[in-house]
Amino acid sequence: MAYTLIDLIDKFSAIEVYLHQIYSEIGDCEAIDVKVRTIAKVFAREEKRHIKTYINLKERLGEEKDIQIDFDLYDKAYKITNEFKESIIKPDVEGSKQLLEFILNIEKEN
Repeated sequence: MAYTLIDLIDKFSAIEVYLHQIYSEIGDCEAIDVKVRTIAKVFAREEKRHIKTYINLKERLGEEKDIQIDFDLYDKAYKITNEFKESIIKPDVEGSKQLLEFILNIEKEN
């Protein structure tokens, strides 16, 4: 089996989809303050933009011969992205400060 750049792009995109889901859920939760929901919705839109970027990148790469990646490199990247995705836990958000801290930490790690 050949491991390709598109395989890794799919992994990165899955993280963005997951973050979009978390931010959207927070943004749609009526029990949360409207300011916090607004911040979450802004970041959900940003994650959606990231997803579109990955989709466009895949389409552009799809027009060319897909770039194969050394198995060891692919394996390391795969493990790191999986560990990162699994470490993301939807926060219990009570205020905008908590949400912004969560977002800041995620963006640093991402």
